Amino acid sequence: MRRLTTLLLALCLVVGMTAMADAKTHQLTFATNCPENTMRGEAEKQFLEELEKLSNGKIKVTAYWADTLVKGKEILKSVQDGVVDLGFINVNYYPKRLLLNGATGLLEEGPTKYENMIGVYRKIYDTVPELTQEFLKYNQRPVYIYSALPYSFSTKEPLTSFDQLKGMKARSSGRWKLADLSAIGAVPTSVAFSECYMALQTGTIDTVLTNVDAQSRAKLYEVAPNIMVIKQMWLALPFMITMNEKKFQALPDDLKAAVRQANVNAVKRFTEYYPKSLEAEIKGMEAKGVKFTYATAADMKKWMSLPTIKGNEATWVKEVTEAGAPNAQKILDAIIAIDNEFLAKEN
Repeated sequence: MRRLTTLLLALCLVVGMTAMADAKTHQLTFATNCPENTMRGEAEKQFLEELEKLSNGKIKVTAYWADTLVKGKEILKSVQDGVVDLGFINVNYYPKRLLLNGATGLLEEGPTKYENMIGVYRKIYDTVPELTQEFLKYNQRPVYIYSALPYSFSTKEPLTSFDQLKGMKARSSGRWKLADLSAIGAVPTSVAFSECYMALQTGTIDTVLTNVDAQSRAKLYEVAPNIMVIKQMWLALPFMITMNEKKFQALPDDLKAAVRQANVNAVKRFTEYYPKSLEAEIKGMEAKGVKFTYATAADMKKWMSLPTIKGNEATWVKEVTEAGAPNAQKILDAIIAIDNEFLAKEN
């Protein structure tokens, strides 16, 4: 009888410990460089909301917006070291550490419908495993990917054709776009994004090529109240949230599944939100006196015929190969083919 009682007590203890484990709340931290109440902030909030909801409250995320915990370019290392559990990653910040992921930045023309944009990303990361493996080297995995709004030029005087870019001092992030700007006749000028407002105001630069939401967020329209939107020229480098790999692996299977499903749900929500966001950004700036023009198919054809398009690709393959990464050309060809596949769905 005493032995039976002991066994029952042990069984109750195991059951109780299992129930406590199942009920455990996982407190996670998230760091990003964008403000909360912005288009990008909305994309990231949607993922975090889905994560908490799908986990039935077992996952709680404390978000640190606008560089309040970790600066943007430090987030990759911070997620790697476990300083934060989740972080926003802009691949463009890490050209040497995320060599292969940088190949997406060579995609100049892309789909304009969000479902096709995200289709490009999804297929790339599903079929080119080297990109995810590159993140795993830094003890993290992509758990959510989204896209910013399309590229645009801000100028003091109306811009109605790419021909007018000739002679303009032009700023853009990334060496590939700066090379393209030079090829089309502009004068590529390096200016930190935080200094673009003053540089436009003083004439240090004449135009900024960046995504529409960045024009709005930085209020560049106050000193350059003309914006040309280039819907066909998308910011192909994906914006993503990564998660510390050890933290992910420590989750029980049901919460790992919740992380994966949160990505699916957030993509669906943002697919509906994206066109509304573009419209809202444009209307909001129009209400402040901004005049909008739109690049034509002829403009985009001219851009895609620039010698730097193929030149940039060749340079990337050469540099990545010399850095020791195998199959650079094969990876780039696969990425370009996927982009073309989804472009064809819109034509």
